[in-house]
Amino acid sequence: MLSYIFTCSDALLCCCIPLIQSVRNPACTESATMLNVSRSTLCLGARRLHTTTRRLSDSVLRADEHDALDKWVRTPPVHHTADPLTVQHTGDLYVTLPTRDGTHTEFQAPETGEPLPYGHHLAFFGARRPEPLLRADGTDEDISPPAPFTKRMWVGGKVRWNPDAILRIGQPATAKSTLLSVDKKGWDKGKPMLFVNQRLEIQQSDHTVPVIVEDRAHVYFHAGIFANRKKVFDRPGKQVIANCDPAKQGQSRESLQRSTFRSSIPQHQ
Repeated sequence: MLSYIFTCSDALLCCCIPLIQSVRNPACTESATMLNVSRSTLCLGARRLHTTTRRLSDSVLRADEHDALDKWVRTPPVHHTADPLTVQHTGDLYVTLPTRDGTHTEFQAPETGEPLPYGHHLAFFGARRPEPLLRADGTDEDISPPAPFTKRMWVGGKVRWNPDAILRIGQPATAKSTLLSVDKKGWDKGKPMLFVNQRLEIQQSDHTVPVIVEDRAHVYFHAGIFANRKKVFDRPGKQVIANCDPAKQGQSRESLQRSTFRSSIPQHQ
């Protein structure tokens, strides 16, 4: 399986296609530190940590919220989405983002059976919920934790393409979303957070294995607690340049093109 890593905002998933880049497998190193402590000291520290964690977390979550979260962790949701990958939808993507692959080629209408280019699956398999049923931040809750963990932030992700099974335009496909892990952090400080790792497997009927496997990582904040924190947008910003024409800002077109990121993902043959 080819492996690639990307980071982007959920709100601009369709625009992150040219930002996907291939990476090599880094050498993994592990280190461990041995601490010699007495058994009585370890047990005492564990009791104190347990007591503190329970006291702080209980103060910010009601009993029904605890029960809903525990149920969500014990029986994680599984969500299925179908998409026909129509030629019309793909053509709309080509028109909207003509430089999505880092080139400036003329528009060519897609045809049925052609391979769907790398990363373009991000424009498909969207939420099938009317706007009133979406959360306040515009996201769906099909696989998200229950309230009050409704403030979601993108952490990162990884996409693997199967070289032996290509996603093709005009052929129906299904996406299966599951939870890989849920990690609780910040509970001992009264600022509970949930780090959720989700897996998306995309498959077409003519393949017995997933065509694309994507791992997505999000952090969910307690909406009530983080609503009172100072926002990044509240900070004084620098003056925005009204005219962004590089020719008038002393930057030539050639230098702009050299500085523009180009995807290193190979094209389908």
